[in-house]
This record gives sequence, structure tokens and C-alpha cells, in this order.
Amino acid sequence: MSLVDLISWATMVVDVSIESNALRGLVAFRLLRLLSLSRLERNHNFMHNIIKVVTLKRAELFATMGVAVLLLLIVSTAMYYIENDANPQFASIFHSMWWGTTALTTVGYGDVVPITPLGRVLGSIVAFIGVGLFGMPTGILASGFQELHDDRARERDRSSGRSLSSSEDIVDNSPAGASNAAALHARLEKLESSVGLQMQSLQADVESIRQGQAHILALLQELARPRQA
Repeated sequence: MSLVDLISWATMVVDVSIESNALRGLVAFRLLRLLSLSRLERNHNFMHNIIKVVTLKRAELFATMGVAVLLLLIVSTAMYYIENDANPQFASIFHSMWWGTTALTTVGYGDVVPITPLGRVLGSIVAFIGVGLFGMPTGILASGFQELHDDRARERDRSSGRSLSSSEDIVDNSPAGASNAAALHARLEKLESSVGLQMQSLQADVESIRQGQAHILALLQELARPRQA
């Protein structure tokens, strides 16, 4: 029995044995049974993949967080100067930052709202920006999971390629592989004999051309003798 199983079993015993309402607060220890969910991580190792993707995309995630913080400061300051005179809810930039947080995250609790026309226009723009801004981490993490999946697929392909090459070596050492090697050797010998015949034919053609050249040269010499006389 593991430590997690022991804790879950102990909390169940405490839950069953306590009958007095004065000690019912100990029943809160039943929440420790949630530790049994750690078996999922042990068996499926899903948190390892999430941590690996976050580590792989940490630069992009930090850049997105920096943009979000910068945008929060800008819109909070702008809304403070727009709403400060007409709306007491925006008493300071820190109060305005609470509104900016709820607006950028598209939560919109409604406890702090702009009342001026220009403030409402800015609030609408911030709400649309927040939808796209907080969609960026989703795309970054999705691309990270896709890269992780592609890397594992390439590793499987390389491992399957190595196993295939080893299996091919086994086939080559088998009797079927020996017969294939003999057939290939016979084809090579046949090709060599064909090349030899072609070379002989080519040599014969070259010899006939030489004889023709010698005959033409002899005729030219005979034609040139009377002129010399």
C-alpha cells in the first residue's frame, strides 16, 4: 500500500468513526482523498507533457504576459484620466487597474463601470482587445503540443527505420537473401558479357574506320603522283 492509499484510507476511517458534531471539522480531512488523483500522473504522465510544453514556450508566454501588463497599465491610466472627474469609482489608477483587469479578461463583474461616453467607448475597445490577447497563450500552447507530438512521431519513425534496417539484414542472411544475391551476381555477369561484346563490336568498327582512312590516303597519293611528274 502506498502512502497516498494509506492517507485516503485513514481519512475514510475518521469520517466513519466520528459521530459528534463537535468533531465534524475533522471531516475536512476527507479532501486528502484527492491525493489519489496523483495515480493518474503516475500512470499517464500528463503533467510532464504540460510542464515540458510550458518550458518549451516560456519565451512566448512571458512575451504575451509582458504585453498584457503593458496594455493593462495603458488602459487603466487612460480610463482614470477620462473617468476621474465624473465617476468616483475611478478614484485612483489602482482602482482603474481593477476595472482594466476585469475588462481585459472579459470577466466584467460590473462593480466598477465607466459612465462617460468616451469611457464606454474605451471600455468596448479594451473588451475586444482582451478577447484576442488572452487567446494568444492558447495558440502558443497548442503549437507547443503540436511540436511535441511531431518530435515524438519523428522519433518513432527513426526507431521503426532502425528496426526495419535490422530486419532487412536478417532477411539478407536468410536463404532467400542468398538466392537474391546469386540472382544479382548472375545479372552482373550477364551485363559484363554484354558490355564485352559491345566493346568488341566498337573495336571492330574503329578498325574498319582506320582501314577506310588508309585506303582513302592511298588513293590520294596515287592521284597526286601524275601532277608531280
